[in-house]
Amino acid sequence: MLIDEANGVRGPLHEAAESLIANDDSKIMMIGNPDDPNGEFFEASKPGSGWNVIEVSAFDSPNFTGEEMPEIVLKQLIGKVYVEEKRRKWAHHWHWVDKNGNECDPEYGVKCVPPDGVIPETDPNANPMWLSKILGVFPEKTEAGGLIPLAWIKAAQLRDLTKTMEKGPNELGADIGGGGDDSTTCHRRGCVYRIIRAYTEPDTMIQTGNLIDDLITTGASCVKIDKIGIGWGVVNRGQELHRPFIGINVGEGATEDDTASDERFANLKAELWWNTHSLFEQGLVDTVV
Repeated sequence: MLIDEANGVRGPLHEAAESLIANDDSKIMMIGNPDDPNGEFFEASKPGSGWNVIEVSAFDSPNFTGEEMPEIVLKQLIGKVYVEEKRRKWAHHWHWVDKNGNECDPEYGVKCVPPDGVIPETDPNANPMWLSKILGVFPEKTEAGGLIPLAWIKAAQLRDLTKTMEKGPNELGADIGGGGDDSTTCHRRGCVYRIIRAYTEPDTMIQTGNLIDDLITTGASCVKIDKIGIGWGVVNRGQELHRPFIGINVGEGATEDDTASDERFANLKAELWWNTHSLFEQGLVDTVV
């Protein structure tokens, strides 16, 4: 028996499938993407599960190994363009190496590797999507090692809350990057969130101008900016121009009204992330791109 997209076959459906191989000589194969670290497929993929587990990463594909295949087949398999796009998005600290292990440009690379001394499958800075979609391994269970389970994020990406956009705040949020780090601007309408700008720009005056343009384009009532570090100058300049720039210092104390807030949250950052967790849990976040 063959179960395709096995990560989505769970509970009674999975039990029903396994009942079809009750005789001793039957075999079952599960094929799927290691997206969600929960369910029968995940449990079967663990060491010592009794299953023969074969992990296949993008770099095991003939487009990277050089294995001879018909051209029509190679064109259907994952390629360097996709991997490079996702490297920039999910694992920009990784780099390409050639067959001798020397760092090189993507065109001449055979695989991507993390910084020296980091085990690829346990890279603490790796995006879960990079681990799943490129390396072919399950990300760590976010219930233990993170705040928002990958399954909730995937559900939000499939959710469409467009009809609620007029029923909530119209605001911008900005994280100002310096040096080689990206600056990112998010537009919030109700519970709908969209990244509307992500770019590298060291000039804070240009970044200030971009945020003013975004305020005008979206009609947002304000832009909330992380004012720690380089963001402080952007906040000051925006306020000097009498624009609704609001500086946020996530290192400050929590803002909850209940008397136990100081005990619940170490600072504002912890409180905001927990509120984000709650929105994802309740299905109130739409992150369709």
